[in-house]
Amino acid sequence: MRRIIQTFTFLLLFLMINPEVRATEKMDFWLKPQHGGNSFNRIPPDIAYFNALHTYGASWVRLSWDKWPTQQRDFLLGSADEYQGLVTEDIATLKKVLDSVQAANLKVVITPLSLPGMRWSQNNGGQFDDRLWQDK
Repeated sequence: MRRIIQTFTFLLLFLMINPEVRATEKMDFWLKPQHGGNSFNRIPPDIAYFNALHTYGASWVRLSWDKWPTQQRDFLLGSADEYQGLVTEDIATLKKVLDSVQAANLKVVITPLSLPGMRWSQNNGGQFDDRLWQDK
């Protein structure tokens, strides 16, 4: 369990670090109302998707990858049941999408809905999966 938490902490830090912008400047963005959109697409969105969102007036997007295709059971995780580490090919896909978000001049809120030991119910036959919270 500790390895799982460490891996996801590393991933989130990796995705959030931008040496050109101080943390306080990042948080200042949220001090005034913003317009955004959700991306819970079945395929990774491309630059046209994010450009359209930006043209509509959005300044940020909430991005979830849980439905994206992968060679394994769960995107990025490999398997939420038997997590062994992040899937290299899926990381490359995620980085490409994040590059598109940045190119469209949008901020991004990363929203993983499945975690090691817990699968999003829509990707689990409609069944709630709370194993993560049952194993100390």
